[in-house]
Amino acid sequence: MLFRRKYGVIGMVTMPWFLLFELLSPIVEVLGIFYFGFLLGALAVEHWVDPGLDVVNVPILVILLVASLLFAVFVTLVALLAEEVSFRRYRGLPDLFRAIYAAVEENFGYRQMHAFWRLGGIVDVVRKTRHDWGDMQRKGFGT
Repeated sequence: MLFRRKYGVIGMVTMPWFLLFELLSPIVEVLGIFYFGFLLGALAVEHWVDPGLDVVNVPILVILLVASLLFAVFVTLVALLAEEVSFRRYRGLPDLFRAIYAAVEENFGYRQMHAFWRLGGIVDVVRKTRHDWGDMQRKGFGT
C-alpha cells in the first residue's frame, strides 16, 4: 500500500505517516527517558556536589515535564472521548471513570515500559532475530 496511488490517501499519506511515526516513536521516547535521567543526574550533581554549577534550569525542566505529561493525558482522553461518543461501550459512569483513571495512570510507568518493549522489537527486526513460541502442550479441563 505504501506510496501507491491506487490506494488513494491511505497509501499516499496515512500509511507512510503511520510507518514513520510508529517506527520512530519508541526511539524518540526512549531517548527522552534517558535524557530525563541524565538531567536528574546533572541536577543531583549540581545540588550536592557543586551548587554553583547551574547546569539544569529547574523551572524549565518542571514546565516541560508537566506539559509533556498533560499533553499525553489529553491525547489519551480525547481518544477515549471519541470512542465513547462513537461506540458507547461503557455501561455507566463508574466504567467510564475507571477508563479515565486508566488513561491518566498509563502515563506514569506503563507508557515508558511500552516504549522500551517497542524499541526491543525494532532491535529484533534489525538484527533479524528469529522468534519461536515453542511447542504448546494442550491440556484439557479434565483430571
